[in-house]
Amino acid sequence: MKPNSAFDPEQLSDGTIQFTPHEIKYPDIWNDDPETIAQFNRQIGLQDRGHQYGRENADS
Repeated sequence: MKPNSAFDPEQLSDGTIQFTPHEIKYPDIWNDDPETIAQFNRQIGLQDRGHQYGRENADS
């Protein structure tokens, strides 16, 4: 079992509670389409020129 695991609780017929671990699936945000992101930013009114998109890990 991994740290910070998530569990589904279930009450069994004898009254005990059983916790079954399940994996949490997070969205793969690092591979989103740049145009989809730009469209979303325009929808919410974010003033982002987009010139830094894809340079999140750049030193400059």
